[in-house]
Amino acid sequence: KDKILFYPDENNVIQSFDLLAGLYVPTQINVNSTQNIDNGTIVRADTFSGSITLTLTNPNSALVTTIKKVDSSENSVYIYSSNLIDGDTIAELSTEGESITLRWTGITYDII
Repeated sequence: KDKILFYPDENNVIQSFDLLAGLYVPTQINVNSTQNIDNGTIVRADTFSGSITLTLTNPNSALVTTIKKVDSSENSVYIYSSNLIDGDTIAELSTEGESITLRWTGITYDII
């Protein structure tokens, strides 16, 4: 049987770790408004009500962040970081099903 450890991070967001496999199990969230996103999160972004901006916070090179636009509206998901994302400060998802996976290098985010 799987052994999963659940624990609160520094922002009191519940994180999990698979004790048997030794794997970090990322937090998955659904968003439909502008907000901050911690590194290591899987984000399902719904822009049906309007475009949203997700700001990357708490960079950690051991984790990746994936963001996916899940609706068919013409609105966009803007991913912002005060650090560069492959040379830019903003990345955009504008089509349903489009996604981006980011990894912190210690200086910038790389799209992988």
